[in-house]
Amino acid sequence: MKWFEISIATTSEGTEIMSELLFEAGVQGVVIEDKEDIVRYLKDGEGFDYSESDLAGSYDSTVKVKGYLPDNKNIDTLIYDIKSRSAALLKQDLGVDIRPGSIIIGEVYEQDWANSWKKYFKPLKVSESIVVKPSWESYEPSPREIVIELDPGMAFGTGTHETTILCVRALEKYLCSNSLVLDIGCGTGILGIAAILLGARGSTLIDIDSQAISVAKTNSIRNGTIEKTKFITGDLLDKVEGKFDLLIANLSSKAIKKLIPQCTVYISRGGYLVVSGILEENAEDIKTVLIENGMTFIDKQVLGDWVCIAGQYV
Repeated sequence: MKWFEISIATTSEGTEIMSELLFEAGVQGVVIEDKEDIVRYLKDGEGFDYSESDLAGSYDSTVKVKGYLPDNKNIDTLIYDIKSRSAALLKQDLGVDIRPGSIIIGEVYEQDWANSWKKYFKPLKVSESIVVKPSWESYEPSPREIVIELDPGMAFGTGTHETTILCVRALEKYLCSNSLVLDIGCGTGILGIAAILLGARGSTLIDIDSQAISVAKTNSIRNGTIEKTKFITGDLLDKVEGKFDLLIANLSSKAIKKLIPQCTVYISRGGYLVVSGILEENAEDIKTVLIENGMTFIDKQVLGDWVCIAGQYV
């Protein structure tokens, strides 16, 4: 199957705005390519086993926000709309620099997509105990390490982005052995899988993209968590039933603001809500929405330009 890759050049501060532009056009997830993120991991020795020179020519100083749309009869209209809305945004005073805002359209096939990850996706220790490893790489864990083996396929979420790392660290902090976890916008399933491997008694994974659910199921089988995992194809909390001890969502700020008012129906008393995908300048707004909807703000963690916020329903 052929997909169209829409790549928008922007700044770190502009990633959320450009990501939202792509989401509203129908993209189900975005890839954010920021050279500074990767260089920081290289310098910190956090698990990448290739040198900075390997990245030369593949990344420049701008941040690229990439989304993918399937080839269909509406694709020309969708691309035109994205370009028009991006041009309009560049003329507005948004309070942040989103330039240059240039857009490149490319074509990619599913087999090419799968292979493209293999060059840069390497084993990475993302928290005290969790190591994320692509299925095609070898890794010998220490006795205290838990390895999650992933194949992203056509889904989003390799575990190497700051927002995912923050979410995994939050799972380690707030998860109890008897917890039921709901992962909203699961992508590859990494957070739901991590929850089970960290001791949760069950995870429910929901994503609007059926392709992501298919990939998440495959990854759950690969990591031996499938028997404790339920999968739902739906938007945010659509089709979700029951109560959970921990809800986790790695989404855009706009989606999180929409999500929070619905959450208390699904959180057990004393349970937690963990949200990420939030830029620093939007953190106070999210915190306010959290409190306005009956939850207690308990923590904010920052990595790079990104924030993870945790609340408790008491």
